[in-house]
Amino acid sequence: ILVGIYFKLIKKAKLYTWVQDIWPESAYAIIPQKKNILFKLLKYICNHIYSFNNKLFLQSDAFKKYFSLNQKKIKQIYLPNPGIEINFNIKYRNKKFPFNKKKLNILYTGNIGRAQNFDNLLNSLGKIEKINRNIDFHFIGAGSYKKKAISISKVKKISNLKFYNFMSYKKLINYIKSADILLIMLKNDPILNITVPSKFQNYLATNKPILSFSKGETNRLINKIKAGYICKPDDTKGFVKLVLKLYKLKNSKVLKLKAKNGFLYYKKNYHIRIIKNKILENMN
Repeated sequence: ILVGIYFKLIKKAKLYTWVQDIWPESAYAIIPQKKNILFKLLKYICNHIYSFNNKLFLQSDAFKKYFSLNQKKIKQIYLPNPGIEINFNIKYRNKKFPFNKKKLNILYTGNIGRAQNFDNLLNSLGKIEKINRNIDFHFIGAGSYKKKAISISKVKKISNLKFYNFMSYKKLINYIKSADILLIMLKNDPILNITVPSKFQNYLATNKPILSFSKGETNRLINKIKAGYICKPDDTKGFVKLVLKLYKLKNSKVLKLKAKNGFLYYKKNYHIRIIKNKILENMN
């Protein structure tokens, strides 16, 4: 934003910022430390930087409450991230089904970091495995917590959790196509609860049902759209019950309808053309 401020002052241009995360609160949601003098200083700096904007585009509608308290004079516009539509017709030389078709395959793609709800997930997976060995969780991506998650899963001998390295778009499509359900996870934190991860829109675009192990705005949207199932991040017992229920719904019309609901909502609200038009309308 500082670069934008420079050009605004020199060229007398208008400045718009598309806010993806609220700073410094987002950093403190991941780093386990108390809000000290440094936090107050960073918050002052961030608010001062935001104040130079003519408009603030907010990726989550829930951000409005935060910015209405801190930036009352600046116009705030809800502008969600666009989803990236998956083309399942792309040819990939390895057409082999990557997952066991007989099992329920739950897939997570993206960052494997501290913002994700891994501690509670790992506690749940052992319980799920004892009851039903036909449910697998697959994680594709990288992040600061990946090594630790792999280490814990080995110590606890959790065999229903599989990790994969970063892979090409073409290869990833085959894995998404093979999955039954796509997983979203976020820790229980006030700032994370009002943030909608970009994978939400991307998941809707895949025409797959969503399982959310999080809280707040993401869950509200999933319920509104009827695109999947939700469980609060601290409710490990509820998560175990929900996953076991989803196993019984594998290949059912219910899951297919949830997937369809999400895809139709994506086309009407999160398609790249729609988001581009909203940007242009608000800049004119």
